[in-house]
Amino acid sequence: MVTHQGSIRYTNSANASTITTRPRVQNGYIYWIYSSSQTSQTVYLEGEGFPLRLNLWTGQVSPIASFKTAAGYTAINVTIGQNGAEAIFLGRPNPYGVKNLNRHLVATDAEGITDEDGKVYVRATKNGNHSAQLSTGQTAAVRFYSIPGPIVPTRWSLTVEDWSPAVANATGRDSPLTDKTTLSPVTLETLRSWHNISGREYASGVGTYRTTANLTLTQPRGSQKPQSLGVYLCVGDVQGSSSLRINNQVVPGLDFFNSAPLDVTRHLRDGENDYSRDNAMEQASKDLASLVRGGGALEPEKIGLLGPVTLTYYAQEQVV
Repeated sequence: MVTHQGSIRYTNSANASTITTRPRVQNGYIYWIYSSSQTSQTVYLEGEGFPLRLNLWTGQVSPIASFKTAAGYTAINVTIGQNGAEAIFLGRPNPYGVKNLNRHLVATDAEGITDEDGKVYVRATKNGNHSAQLSTGQTAAVRFYSIPGPIVPTRWSLTVEDWSPAVANATGRDSPLTDKTTLSPVTLETLRSWHNISGREYASGVGTYRTTANLTLTQPRGSQKPQSLGVYLCVGDVQGSSSLRINNQVVPGLDFFNSAPLDVTRHLRDGENDYSRDNAMEQASKDLASLVRGGGALEPEKIGLLGPVTLTYYAQEQVV
């Protein structure tokens, strides 16, 4: 069933959680699609052209690989996490200098992806057979054989830099003064809130989480055509703002509101070479909402990296 709401149509009949607006940009529109709950559906955007996805965390603009245009509407599959949003430009030409795709997918039972050269890939996180219908009228069949299973790190080191007022109950010019104390590291077998960690119940400040994972990015076995492996990172629940480093590289684009999977492949090293044991992930979580401690007026707050943190392999094969 397709329901209509202004300039956008939805396949889900109950869309109380989804809100859409579209400001005009030159010869096109930016569709801002927000959802207060998890949703995965096809949306039909009024207008015809080449859709582009605007990454709200990095500013990157990239073509959407799979879409279908008919009767003045463009159909696009979207997956939005709780309190997440998608921003999609639709029009021709576009104001971002992005080259429109010569050929694209119109349907697939997997995930459609493009690269900077305009190549189109079919991508999946599980082994099996997949198909894609191309804008040329052809159909591509893809089979993935050797995608490894997900990895969930089970051992973490947490170091907390505890922030507290330098002068208790200070007002005036002394009120922003802060003491910062680095507490001894603790080992966690299970991620949990600081208020459930002994000696960290009332801590507030910056926490650095470290773990390691042995990964392989070698060519999948059994494929008749060239395929490549990559890795998505999902950090799960994060209470506070955050930043991410992998192999001592800053990784942009982490969506800590709804923890949309982040492709971190280019920051990783293959586990079969000398750097396998050095694959490290560092997650810093801040919460400055409760600096006042020890007065009995405030209860400990839920804070930190709660997870689950998952590294999920994907494989992809070029079809266009």
